[in-house]
Amino acid sequence: MKDFFKFEDENTDLPFYNNEPKLSKMEWALLILAETLFLIPIFFSIKMSDEFFSFYLCLIVLLPLLYVSKGNLSLFFKKVKREDIKLIIICTILPFVYSMFMLFILETLKISAESPIEPISTTLLSIINMVVQLMGEELFKIVLLIIAMSIIYHFTKNRKLSIIISSILTMAIFGLTHYKYGPLIQILLIQGLGSIFDLYAYLKTKNVLVSYLAHLLFDFTPFIMELIALLMGIQVR
Repeated sequence: MKDFFKFEDENTDLPFYNNEPKLSKMEWALLILAETLFLIPIFFSIKMSDEFFSFYLCLIVLLPLLYVSKGNLSLFFKKVKREDIKLIIICTILPFVYSMFMLFILETLKISAESPIEPISTTLLSIINMVVQLMGEELFKIVLLIIAMSIIYHFTKNRKLSIIISSILTMAIFGLTHYKYGPLIQILLIQGLGSIFDLYAYLKTKNVLVSYLAHLLFDFTPFIMELIALLMGIQVR
């Protein structure tokens, strides 16, 4: 189809934006409310335990999404195919390389910068929290993308343009949710623009699990590296 990018699977489209399936005004309002409620504790620094915060970010988007999907999980979640494994690996490595490069540029320009990968403690509870929270983050990005697409597509009837503008908006807002981790230019370039790899994985497969696994592996890179170093240390001994 001419309105699909070459990298996309043309047999599957994003849901809702073009009324396939059609959502009522109330259902659209519910998705917008869910996105708003996702952002409130982040931007207003509402104090929550790590466990509650992680599950909140996940369920506040997941439950409304399941409701408007009328239980049709296949609209967003599909079986991960063998060829998807390569895509997941690529979309884990490339953002790491990109982040390190951008970090080097920012440091060269004397712009205060921190590690693009937030450090995590390696307790079982912290791992569970991250697994849950990252699903919420991924759903937030995708629902935001679809909401923006529905508005732009309504006026333009141009799918490609809708995806491009909506992706830019989604990356910018997602970057801003990391405002505590560095100056504005850093979060927009690293956490914001860097999320293009997750969006690419989703747009190519229309499968949240693919983009989620790439996001999860990327954020677990410090833990994986620490584990490898530990194992190598054990072997040396």
